[in-house]
Amino acid sequence: FVLRLPHPQAMPNTGQVEVELLLIRHGESENNVLMHEVMGPIKAKGSDASAEEKKEAEERWLASRYDDPPLSAVGSTEAQQLATQWVAQGRVKPGARVFCSPFLRTLQTVKPLAEQLGLTVVVHPDIFETGGVYTREAGGVRGGPGKCMSAEEIKAQFPFCDVHMLPASGQWYTKTWENDRTASGRIGAVAKWLLEAEQVEKGGQMIIVCHAHFIDFLLKHLMGIPDETVDDDPTVMVNIMDRKWVLHSPNSGVASLILRSGGKVVLKSFGDVSHLGPGVQQRM
Repeated sequence: FVLRLPHPQAMPNTGQVEVELLLIRHGESENNVLMHEVMGPIKAKGSDASAEEKKEAEERWLASRYDDPPLSAVGSTEAQQLATQWVAQGRVKPGARVFCSPFLRTLQTVKPLAEQLGLTVVVHPDIFETGGVYTREAGGVRGGPGKCMSAEEIKAQFPFCDVHMLPASGQWYTKTWENDRTASGRIGAVAKWLLEAEQVEKGGQMIIVCHAHFIDFLLKHLMGIPDETVDDDPTVMVNIMDRKWVLHSPNSGVASLILRSGGKVVLKSFGDVSHLGPGVQQRM
């Protein structure tokens, strides 16, 4: 599914400064593969799935998942296909400001593009998936922090990264599991930062490599769409698809927006995976 809206060039621009914002979801991760294997049968049963089956599947998911998963083989291919298409099309503009989540899967996603174009990628400590780096604790409760990389480790593995915004020592994530209400507040602050005059007046292009739930929250904040943010139960998996309004990006999907002075936002397209070729079936 790709949502395409009228191109903003067709809309009158009264000399306002504007920024093109591209949001890229990471390629398929090993946790995405596990989620499909564990929760796929439950999803297929729909309302026929019993509460016991759902609980067993969730416990298996929490017990087997990575704290900070790498890309799967499919995800690595998706990242390379994105880079290949964007380099061929000249999609990244000179002087583009590129930001990335500190999670391993996002860093691996941006790597082919950064290496082929010689980009510097700023690793931003507030751009990460809802929940944070969490673990399974006693009784099936989500807690944390889970294990993730330090700024030094990120720089060693991904030399194109600028890690000055991360903690100078220790791993980058040090908190417990983050509920949706807290995540929404954090991502709302990122939206406010993107719309600040200082950012918009720089013009040009911004690229953020991030996550599905992060993109959902960020777009809602940017466009003023209300969301059902609740202090969800750490013993129950949050199902984003159960929400009233869901903007769910597929793996390596791209959302394209225009940010204009005065807080104006234009959504050009969403969920674009044209770099994967026609007829691609994804697990989401």
